[in-house]
Amino acid sequence: MSAVFYHSAYADGKFIRLCAHRHETVSSAHECRSSAEEYVVAVEHGILRAMTRAEEHEWTQGTVQEKTRQSHDAIGLISA
Repeated sequence: MSAVFYHSAYADGKFIRLCAHRHETVSSAHECRSSAEEYVVAVEHGILRAMTRAEEHEWTQGTVQEKTRQSHDAIGLISA
């Protein structure tokens, strides 16, 4: 098992709330989010850390793909 894993997370007052399970990829954690306010955090050797440029890029790609899907869904609803 890798020393790095990811969680979907959100801020709740003074606390950071994490999803209940570890994700091996940024994309997997991104898909686990239940709201737009949630984000992804990296954990390495049990410590939260900033994401690398590569991880940030993976996050950005997931966000762009999500917005594209939402746009296509909305267009489908308008056309129907």
